[in-house]
Amino acid sequence: MSDPVLDAYRHAPRGYAISGPSPISIRDQMLRAVTLVRRLLEIGEIDAAHPLVVLGAGVGGATAAIEASTLQVETYLLEKRQNAFLTQAFAQSRFLHPTQYDWPCAHYDEGVFPLKGHPPLPLYFPASRADLLSVDWQYELSLASNPNYSTAATPAPSQLHVEYEVTNLTIAPLIDPACGPEKPVALEVKARTRAGPLLVDAGAVVLAHGFGTEACHVVVNGNLKYESPDFWAPDQLVGLNAAAHKVLISGSGDGALQDYLRIVTRRDCAIDILKSIPIPASELLKIYSAEDASLRGRSWASDDRTFRPIHERGYFRELEQLHLNVVTGLLNDSTVRGALDNIIGPTPVPVKIVYREPYLTNYYALNRFLTLLITEHLKLSSASHRTLFPCTEIKDINPVQNHQCINTYNTPPRASGVIVEEHIIDHDCFGKDHFVQFQAVYQQSVAASLLADGEFNVIVVRHGLQPRSNPPLARTRHLLPYGLPS
Repeated sequence: MSDPVLDAYRHAPRGYAISGPSPISIRDQMLRAVTLVRRLLEIGEIDAAHPLVVLGAGVGGATAAIEASTLQVETYLLEKRQNAFLTQAFAQSRFLHPTQYDWPCAHYDEGVFPLKGHPPLPLYFPASRADLLSVDWQYELSLASNPNYSTAATPAPSQLHVEYEVTNLTIAPLIDPACGPEKPVALEVKARTRAGPLLVDAGAVVLAHGFGTEACHVVVNGNLKYESPDFWAPDQLVGLNAAAHKVLISGSGDGALQDYLRIVTRRDCAIDILKSIPIPASELLKIYSAEDASLRGRSWASDDRTFRPIHERGYFRELEQLHLNVVTGLLNDSTVRGALDNIIGPTPVPVKIVYREPYLTNYYALNRFLTLLITEHLKLSSASHRTLFPCTEIKDINPVQNHQCINTYNTPPRASGVIVEEHIIDHDCFGKDHFVQFQAVYQQSVAASLLADGEFNVIVVRHGLQPRSNPPLARTRHLLPYGLPS
């Protein structure tokens, strides 16, 4: 008999990958990690005599490791960097809310994960700034791996071993001739740690080494012309103002739309925007039904990047049209428009969003709805406030002022500025003028969507993830629960 969880994450006998499937929110990573560990224990691939090795000390990896050790499985959490949760550690301007993007589900405003009434998980996730959460999670991980610390759920001594700055990692199957290579009895994991050589015969190995590098680049004729800070880098987007800044965002995923909402409302949390807008329950039901129908259809799109847009196209078109129908009705209400005026203020920061597709391709309903509501409201106020430019992409970008966008002394070249742990934490291009040229993605869309070339001094590039060479999985797109049952 097959197990759908193990089948979804297995890339080789006794090898599983939880970095790679989508969706990739922190809440979803936690759910994947706990569910996988429990299923591995059920089938006996890990137990008191068969250790678990987890590669990567991000949210997913740490959750899996703590969960396994709590279940009395000896566990090794191996991280190549100097500490855990470093992705979130620099994100001082990124506010994380574990439930807001479940909107319009009833629990969207709980602001804590696991949901109320659900059993606790290894890491506690309240709504908070990303960098502060990273500190809290580092503390929880240190307690879980402390041999002298115990709780009712985790009796001492701890079964969790955490190793940082791990190098020379190799994994090889241990074969019993009676079983054959398809059924290794264990995976031999070798590595070098701070304390010296490590050798573990693991019952299973979980890859949790991240989803890939964010595509924040503009490349022209093979040359890197511009790189913006990534989603997790610190930024100054909430503090922009109409007098000093002219903004361009490239991309229509959730990162792009989240940054747009932060810029135009000067608020870090989308729920804070939503609570200011009176929305009838009947309109919420329309959005809920449309999002559910679209997500069910898109979940069966091919993983092949050639066929995926074809399979998703009709669902995205229908979904955006439904949102626009609801938005049009709401904007006929003077109370709604007054609320939006209060949120945006009398002089909104000018923002243009360009994206290759004819529709928004983001995952979460809240970002889609608020973006369409605000952009349509601004467009009704003034034609010059048109924000969305589908079927349009950046053709070229060049600095107007005398500054260097790319530091070619880096290998590979990177944006000029201060870079720490791969994040641009001080961007030399911020606030400086760039002349940007645009082009239509489809020739027939020139008249409808091509944006006039012009100058921008804040440019945000959100083109999704450049995936790592993750091992192949049978299915990479999942419909996950909102939490684990009590």
